[in-house]
Amino acid sequence: MDVSSFQGDVDWEKVKNDGVEYAFIRLGYRGYESGKIVNDSKYEDNITGCNDVGLDCGVYFFTEALNESEGVEEAEFVLECLGEHHIELPIVLDVEQSANVNKSRTKNLSAEDRTKAVIAFCERIKQAGYTPMIYGNLKSMLIMLDFEQLEEYDKWFAYFHYPLRFPYKHKIWQYTASGKVDGIKGDADLNLMFY
Repeated sequence: MDVSSFQGDVDWEKVKNDGVEYAFIRLGYRGYESGKIVNDSKYEDNITGCNDVGLDCGVYFFTEALNESEGVEEAEFVLECLGEHHIELPIVLDVEQSANVNKSRTKNLSAEDRTKAVIAFCERIKQAGYTPMIYGNLKSMLIMLDFEQLEEYDKWFAYFHYPLRFPYKHKIWQYTASGKVDGIKGDADLNLMFY
């Protein structure tokens, strides 16, 4: 599963006992209007809880980078926030259109410039010894990015229909945003990992 502050307080012991094997924790995001980088308000609670119960853990960061230097800045922020936490899974860059596209600082960003920012993030993460991954849906993967330039990086694909229709290699499939997991109030994002 993957979690953020939107799930509120998570009971990680119940999550583990419900059969969840791994979790991706939202570490932070860049504001779609301000461009300010901030931590997810539940990041520390979630990553500590996930580590404490022994689940494999990864983190993700929602990008609004405009260029390569901002992509590196986002990667540096993520690396700094990892601290002593255990990360067994990839560090993921969440590439999606912001909820309020008309106010988004990246609304006119070209696929080429967005792709350069993503590559800069991934290369900095790789340089630090971690595995980078790119999260997105059909729009972000096929319209917002130049997918051909990103083939070497692992992908996490969000698609809430069956059968899965995505003709490219990917390591994780997010198949629902309305799953039910004991220990989480309300809906949960559920995923299948293919390795």
